[in-house]
Amino acid sequence: RQDILAEIKREYDNLSQSAFNLFFRKLYGAHPYALPVNGTSESVAGLTRKELVSYYRGLATPDNLVITVVGDVRTDYVVRRVQKVFDRPAEGKIALSDPPDPSPPSAPIREVVHRDKKQAHIAYGFLGTTLKGSDRYPLEILNAVLSGQGGRLFLELRDRQSLAYAVSSFHLEGLEPGALGVYIATAPDKVETALAGIRRELDKIRSTPVSEEELERAKKYIIGGYEIDLQRNASQAADMGFNERYGMGWDEFRRFPERISAVTREDVLRVAQKYIRPDAPVIGMIAPETNDP
Repeated sequence: RQDILAEIKREYDNLSQSAFNLFFRKLYGAHPYALPVNGTSESVAGLTRKELVSYYRGLATPDNLVITVVGDVRTDYVVRRVQKVFDRPAEGKIALSDPPDPSPPSAPIREVVHRDKKQAHIAYGFLGTTLKGSDRYPLEILNAVLSGQGGRLFLELRDRQSLAYAVSSFHLEGLEPGALGVYIATAPDKVETALAGIRRELDKIRSTPVSEEELERAKKYIIGGYEIDLQRNASQAADMGFNERYGMGWDEFRRFPERISAVTREDVLRVAQKYIRPDAPVIGMIAPETNDP
């Protein structure tokens, strides 16, 4: 409990994380994705050992389990051991209810939390797609074109206009629709100029196809990074295990590079126009009191 409470305090002190927590709360409303993963000080303080044991026993059951083994092992021996250890009936399995479907806002949402700091941290974005959605692959490309030190946002908003201490795009997928958008840390007196710059860059990518050079560079970056991550046995096991648990199939690692390679400029333009909603962004901002909505 003390470790988690300390982590919650660190998140509060981390202005970028605070901006994202605020963004997710305003984007998702009543949906569970609005809640901070580590909980709140109040919710963690109220947990009891009995509740935790009951929840664990209801969730960690053999029929709710995926085990992946990667490496130089004797397959028959591993299978026998796993079957022996986990050969037990489920006890009091938890029935998880379906959350309400998140829906994109119909009007802009801008929420500012004031902190006595010298910077403004902004998460600006929209509702995205799911892990199983085919749009996640062109959204990967879109994010790679915008993000990083060679991406459009860095080159325009930081290098050319000096509007950002840090700037990047983000996209997250889940079993429910995730999110995509832009994060920027800027000076308090540059907030409105920075927001206008973000809007211009998002308008560009949703109005004109990315170049062939940008497309190919993004594909190489994504596939290369993915395959480098899978060089370790632990990474392979995690990738296969979560993909199987999330319903995409353990062998998604074989399909992912092919699906990224198949993305076209037109695909990127289509998802940009579908998910980037310029008339209804969600903005979560941590800033001094001078930056009122």
